[in-house]
Amino acid sequence: MYPHSSAPHRQAPARPQTASQQRGMENVDVVSTFSNQRASSDSEDVQDTFRGGVASRAIDYPLAYDVQVEEDVTKVVADLDLQSMATGGSHMQSGGGGALMSSSGFRPAGLKCVNTLTGHHSGVRAIAVHNDRVVTGSYDNLIKVWSVETGACEATLDGHTAWIRCLLMHAREPLLYSGSDDGLVKVWRVDSFKLVHDLRHESEPCGGILALAIDYDREWLIAGSYCASIFVHDLRSYQLLHRLRGHRSAVRSLVVYNSCLLSGSYDRTVKLWDLADAGAALGSLGTRGSVWVLAAHDGLLLGAIGDSSIKVWRMDTWEQIATLSGHRGLVLALTVYRDRLISGSDDRCIRVWRMHTWECERILTGHNGGVVGVCMVNGNLISASNDSLIKVWNASGIQRPFTSTGIRR
Repeated sequence: MYPHSSAPHRQAPARPQTASQQRGMENVDVVSTFSNQRASSDSEDVQDTFRGGVASRAIDYPLAYDVQVEEDVTKVVADLDLQSMATGGSHMQSGGGGALMSSSGFRPAGLKCVNTLTGHHSGVRAIAVHNDRVVTGSYDNLIKVWSVETGACEATLDGHTAWIRCLLMHAREPLLYSGSDDGLVKVWRVDSFKLVHDLRHESEPCGGILALAIDYDREWLIAGSYCASIFVHDLRSYQLLHRLRGHRSAVRSLVVYNSCLLSGSYDRTVKLWDLADAGAALGSLGTRGSVWVLAAHDGLLLGAIGDSSIKVWRMDTWEQIATLSGHRGLVLALTVYRDRLISGSDDRCIRVWRMHTWECERILTGHNGGVVGVCMVNGNLISASNDSLIKVWNASGIQRPFTSTGIRR
């Protein structure tokens, strides 16, 4: 239950270990082969315990996670020891293999780049999916809408005056939300490619929008910012409802899961907020580096941490059960497709991991810049990079024609 609170009782996970307990544990070195030894937690500090159940809550809306990239290191907490980055191999720590899931038909070994979409004038920074379309945002301040089937750029959305930091598609309506360094969240219709609304924060300066998420139960749009605040807007009226404070640095990633919000920040913490209680803070989990990307899937929280690793926690106990390493640079993108985790990194590589065994099945190369976004569309793996290119990968090996022309809206 919620200590020191009159909030109703909910089934809650076991408390994470305290900082003193964690310091008393001997960390297990990352190993290059699967081990049944349970991984020790890499959390440095737990400022509060997570008090609200997450994995056990019922959920009836589609989960959508959008990956974004942040490469302006002048705005990042200076906490990255680049010398400690993994230098090779597919290494992992894990506690128990778990049963293999049934084959999904997804064949990582057969993946080939079958198309390259060009049209952005600078590096791509964000990616989102709408049916059989991919939407990308770039350093060039533009948003482009692509057909995955034909490779054609269907439209260019011009309106932001600074870098596009994040994109998010509404799961039920043809609405696209874009966040930028200009401090605005813009709302677009992707059926007509028209701008619907601007969400401004003049009275609450934010310094730029880095992350977006939607709570469909309450119809809230949630935005993470450089100023360390999280802004909650009503999806219909666009009114600012809440400003969640607690982080000490930029909020880099947001995930809504079972009426809770999980936020990752450059301040080396993941914070948990109760959306059913107006965003009340439930606790904070410390990490050993900036939190670049979060993803939630089937009761697991996956986080890309500033040491180039991917951590896996169970959300019913907040026990860290695996550490995936092998990338040689910061992990900037995560997506889960059936029983695979796909990661993109500043090392220009894409890795495909099997869930629960956490083995790396495939490494894809071909980009000339960091891979900042990965997603799946109709069985195709789509990757976006700061080399300004979007690549389409599938196992058919059939090259598709494409054009880079588009209508500027």
